[in-house]
Amino acid sequence: MLAALMCNIGLLTACSSGGDNPTPEVVSVAEVSFMIEVGESFNSDERTTRATPEGDYDRGDGFENYIDIPGRDFRFYLINPTDDTFAGMFDVTSILPVKSSQSSKTYQILGRFNANENIQAKNIKILVLANWRHNYPSAESLTAGVTSLSDIISSAEAVYDFISADMELSENRPIPLFGVKSFPAVEYDASNFAILGRIHLLRAYAKIEVECPSDKWLMTSCVLSRYNTRGMRAPIGVKDEADYVKNDYDNDYVDRLSIPVNTPAAENLPFRRIDQNHYLAYIPEYANTTATGELAVDHSFISVSFKNSNFDRQFIDFKYYQNPPEGVAVNSPFDICRNYYYKFTIDKKDENSDLTVIVDVVPYGEVKLDPIFGIDPK
Repeated sequence: MLAALMCNIGLLTACSSGGDNPTPEVVSVAEVSFMIEVGESFNSDERTTRATPEGDYDRGDGFENYIDIPGRDFRFYLINPTDDTFAGMFDVTSILPVKSSQSSKTYQILGRFNANENIQAKNIKILVLANWRHNYPSAESLTAGVTSLSDIISSAEAVYDFISADMELSENRPIPLFGVKSFPAVEYDASNFAILGRIHLLRAYAKIEVECPSDKWLMTSCVLSRYNTRGMRAPIGVKDEADYVKNDYDNDYVDRLSIPVNTPAAENLPFRRIDQNHYLAYIPEYANTTATGELAVDHSFISVSFKNSNFDRQFIDFKYYQNPPEGVAVNSPFDICRNYYYKFTIDKKDENSDLTVIVDVVPYGEVKLDPIFGIDPK
């Protein structure tokens, strides 16, 4: 695969990652290549290489793992690791698909960092943004050595509006992605290539699933009481991958919410019906708890209805009904966080009984990027 990649380098022309009508030019500077993999292939050997091997992470399905490569909806930034300021852009010269399916996508991406200095033997940091629907900070707003990483990920462009149609994931409605990672002094082999490792990307949405596996009951509706109508495409305050990959199943990923100020909440969001008794939703982050960890007055909850039921609706809270993390009490509420999968399995003994609820709070399997760098040191 690498040999095929190297054979193509001499034939490439360059184009800016941000332009709609790029102008070809002859490549005369250092070439860089990334191996990008979205989603995961799961087997027992690969589990030991995960960010946090304990626990059963959900790999994500279909468009949950999608990056809009055809629409060029992505940006790669070189960040100075000493002061977290912008150092340059990564300009894509070629994208070569290796394999593709709805749940796993692999690409060779070739290009170059538009930086003023050679990155050989340098400590570097890479910021990756994708699926921002082309709402990235403009090139004119980025000044090397001045614009900070925080400026980029907390910019006005990082705020998105959310409507119910955004739950219908597709090429046109992908989940916003974010990742950032530091790499120590880059070392190159005799062919001037260096394999740096993996960058983990976080999704901006939470995934919520409600299922009643019993064939005794027929669900007729599933509705989320409240949800935020805006969100942040990137988590605020995150400066490196270590801020969200902690090698601890119960503590991944981000330990704080990133919600735009003065975000209005909407009410009564219907879940998508997947099949009988199986419903799904994707939403922005939502604060269900107060600063003291108590349930907020305006918290969100789920209401479900059943055919021919004595109850108009029955309710599910976002709380640990059983098996809470260490140090957390049963029935403690929790916030709705990005890149988490909340799976509620419900049942009831008879028509007059309350719901029995089992909740699994599962970290999403992160989207993976495996970068391979090439450079001409001359």
